[in-house]
Amino acid sequence: MTVQVEKASHHPGDGRAVSGPVVKVLMGQVHAHSGEVGVAQALALAGEGRSFLELDNPATRSTLAETVALFNAAALVTGDGAIGLHVGDLLLSAPSADVLVDRLLALRSPGEVFRQVEPLVAQFDTTSEAEALEVAYDHALVQVVPRGSPSRHAHLCEMTRGLLSQVPALWGRGPTLITETECSARGGRRCLYALSWDDDSSESSGGPAPGTSVDRPLAALQDRSHNGVGGGPSPDVRDARPTGRPDQGPPAVAAEAPHAVDARGAVDAVDAVDATVAELRAELDKMEVLVEGASATALELLDDDIDSLLTQIAARADAVVSADRYLLMVRVRPGTPVQLHNRGLGPEEAQDLAVELWRDHADDAGGSRLIVDIASRRHRYGRLVEFLPPGAVPPPSESRLLGLYAEYAATALDVFGVISESKRSDATARTLLSFSEALSRVTTLSELVQLLADTIPEVTDCDQSTVYLWESDLGQLTPRARTVGTESPPEAYVGPIVPVLRPGQSSERPKPGPVRGGLPGSGSSPSAEAAHRRPVGDASDPLVVPADLTLIDRLINQREVIVLDETTDDPLLLSLMDRSQTAASVVAPLFAAGEFLGVIAANFGPQTPLASIRDADLHERLSGLADQAATALQNLGLIEKVSHMAWHDALTGLPNRRLFEDRVEQELVRSRRVGEPVCMFFVDLDHLKSVNDTLGHAAGDDLIQQVGDRLVDTVRQQDTVARVGGDEFAILLPGLSDQLAIDQLAQRSLEAMSAPFLVFGQEVETSASIGIAMAPDHGDTYDELLSRADEAMYRAKARGRNAFQMYSGSMVDPDQGRLAIDERTLYTDLVHAIEHDEFFVLYQPYIDLRTAEVVGVEALVRWHHPTHGTLEPASFIFMAEKSDIIVALDTWVLEETCRQGRAWLDRGLAPLRLSVNLASRDLSNPDLFANIDRALEETGIDPSLLELEITERVVLDKTGPAKANIERLRRLGVRFTIDDFGTANSSLSRIGSFPVSTLKIDQSFVQVLGPDGDNNSLVAAIVSMADRLGLDCVAEGVETSLQSRLLLQRGCNTAQGYFFSPPLPAEDIERMLAGMSPAQGPTAPGER
Repeated sequence: MTVQVEKASHHPGDGRAVSGPVVKVLMGQVHAHSGEVGVAQALALAGEGRSFLELDNPATRSTLAETVALFNAAALVTGDGAIGLHVGDLLLSAPSADVLVDRLLALRSPGEVFRQVEPLVAQFDTTSEAEALEVAYDHALVQVVPRGSPSRHAHLCEMTRGLLSQVPALWGRGPTLITETECSARGGRRCLYALSWDDDSSESSGGPAPGTSVDRPLAALQDRSHNGVGGGPSPDVRDARPTGRPDQGPPAVAAEAPHAVDARGAVDAVDAVDATVAELRAELDKMEVLVEGASATALELLDDDIDSLLTQIAARADAVVSADRYLLMVRVRPGTPVQLHNRGLGPEEAQDLAVELWRDHADDAGGSRLIVDIASRRHRYGRLVEFLPPGAVPPPSESRLLGLYAEYAATALDVFGVISESKRSDATARTLLSFSEALSRVTTLSELVQLLADTIPEVTDCDQSTVYLWESDLGQLTPRARTVGTESPPEAYVGPIVPVLRPGQSSERPKPGPVRGGLPGSGSSPSAEAAHRRPVGDASDPLVVPADLTLIDRLINQREVIVLDETTDDPLLLSLMDRSQTAASVVAPLFAAGEFLGVIAANFGPQTPLASIRDADLHERLSGLADQAATALQNLGLIEKVSHMAWHDALTGLPNRRLFEDRVEQELVRSRRVGEPVCMFFVDLDHLKSVNDTLGHAAGDDLIQQVGDRLVDTVRQQDTVARVGGDEFAILLPGLSDQLAIDQLAQRSLEAMSAPFLVFGQEVETSASIGIAMAPDHGDTYDELLSRADEAMYRAKARGRNAFQMYSGSMVDPDQGRLAIDERTLYTDLVHAIEHDEFFVLYQPYIDLRTAEVVGVEALVRWHHPTHGTLEPASFIFMAEKSDIIVALDTWVLEETCRQGRAWLDRGLAPLRLSVNLASRDLSNPDLFANIDRALEETGIDPSLLELEITERVVLDKTGPAKANIERLRRLGVRFTIDDFGTANSSLSRIGSFPVSTLKIDQSFVQVLGPDGDNNSLVAAIVSMADRLGLDCVAEGVETSLQSRLLLQRGCNTAQGYFFSPPLPAEDIERMLAGMSPAQGPTAPGER
């Protein structure tokens, strides 16, 4: 049987995607909590142009944007953060759902409803598509996937949760337990709801449980709990009835009352019995005209222009007050002038009376003054005072009418305030959103601070702005950017607030981060930021030193927004403000992770009222911008730090292997274009091990640093010296072709290495061996040149060390017994290896750092060469990638890994994450998806266990066949891992848009972890970024227990490396897993 529900007349394409009952129930909740004022506030906050009556109509549909705005506004007005859940709880109880409920009951069981869950969800919300993944007699698993957008809104996720939880209650089965194990609003690709309920009858019982009725199940009319989600019982909306009390609004949802008693008849019956009521009715009849006029007031006073609103309030006071004299006093918000309007009073008399009557306890002069407050729960706006003639006694209706007028005036001012706040909030939100979007395009510090300076006036309406950054090494705030278009200050002027710490002055405060001409906390050298260090003026100019440090102390210690104006007691600050025509400055500190980074200043001219400058809302807006800017400054500093670490050696500061490769590749391109040769030195330091053994590793590190410095001093300015290994350096010498010049430079480098080094107070003597290769003679790629220079270095070492050797084509490595294979031979051998099964796979375990259990493996290929023995990928992968062999090789590795994974499962071992590396060429292979799909189907491996490791470069270039393969594999359930994360020039926005599940933290970041903590924040930043994107992290290259502990402390729960295990044969992995039962399987990727 299929659920037959009324088809929605709209769909996501035409915008009206959410049904009327959803909004009707939502607004009913607001009205039940806060009455008409609350509804007006919610509609104003949501920017809603439709009336409450229109929204109360179930036939009124809403767009997704309108619905989300209404949910947000309703949550704010009611203070109910779970309002989406509560609305979902009530949808099947609303009168408009009667027909739907009857049709659901006709399906005879909750399970059958969940099997056909799509039309049920679509009845209320067509922005998503629902599907039952599993259904049984007492539980179900339902997924909801957003249509046309990457994610759902949290309120709609909760609403669906509430709706689904009520289905079993239709049959009296409960309580329903429901958990959302994956949420689209929190970064998941879907919402996944797991439901379970008590079941008193089988699925085939054919009817509702005892005590219920098909016409109206009893469970649907009872109060229900929220299934373990906070909050108390929710009253059924159909039980809500108007009470008839004048201080209550209409019910949350209009109830159908077929047996309701006629209200007029009830009143007539009471009149016949109670003469007092009849008298009151007569009194009300007399007031009818006045009340109608007051009701009109309530509507006419709703004006979004303050001047027009105050005019309307004054005009209505004229009409309402019957006495000859009255005084109306209104102040729209704190800090603004009090507006006076009167009748029968002179200007001075009105002013004097206003001063007297504005006090909290005003004197009613023995009853001759009728005083009513114009006030609401939000704010006290003023008073209306009617002055009566001596001895006059006003009728009771007069006081009630004045009170009614005051209430309507306060409501109108409330609505105006809400609308004004909403407009300000919307404008601020749009500005901050634009600021946030612009931040994603910022790449330098100068761009960021100028963007910040330009945004400050948009947020605060100030006349000009300045951004100062804290220079910890100088102990001062330095101006870094001003509002574009403002004139530069006099040479000695650097802004209205630039206090400094005097030398030797103690300061107990949060540690300010170093700037040193770069980003706060970046550790950049002064030269690195020389191009944009002085956007305002020379920071070497004398800075302002105030009489005391009260202001800077308040900024750093109290972290509060401060105002500098004419009341500031520092004469120098006052002088500077006068010279810059700044009447006042609002200053907000920049803090990120407890680190003081600087301040932003919004500067106002003398024409700006001081009350508006001290407005709390302005301070809150500036503080919000400061928080966002501080986070951006911190992130930019971390990104620069991570980027520098990715391209430079942590010990020496020299370019590392990756940067060296990049520069060699660029030089080879230029070389081919202009016909110049490229020369490469490979330098190996002799006897480093003996230094480590005798003097310790710290001495060895110091020696390596000095070696790097000497090599840099030896070569030309255009040359590049890089550290490519523990005791290995490489030098790129572009355009050097003269053999004599090459020999002289190599000899000079050897002499530099032979001179004694002073290491920790002791002289250390060492030497080096240098191999030399030339392009294009010895190769035209980076890998070829490096391999040739490496082989030549071994020949130099074999000659007795402290020597250099040019590569020649038939070298044999005496120490290693390794033959130098030309490319043609290597290619032929690779083809032969594929055909004769010479490759084999080793597996390096992934370890859960919390439990020390094996949760996955990475498949690593090896080659058993018939002549040269076992070869690692570095010896042959470059040739495989140059040809189509890489595709066949990676396909074989993937199939072999899946077969091995199946074999482990068949032996009763725990399921493992199987990680396989893919080359960029693999992703462009049109047969990739078919090959992987076939391997998974043949072995029965769950696709979610297979992880494909790709590089960041693939993320940056996912086009054509590669993009199609990635999308199809992701839909299949296969996961993607970014290998060596942080080592390519990628961006978080691209990573975030790519269907990746895991980031592998490159070993270069792991190996610099240490007890001093200087480099530990880099790993913490990567883990935090991954966490915000909903990604798992795996750290590679872990070699010490300290690294393992530090990774776990910073939130990285999975790691691999030689500290745990080297790559192992499959049987050794099996032995490691023997102690784990299948129930102890790995944590699912993405769980932390």
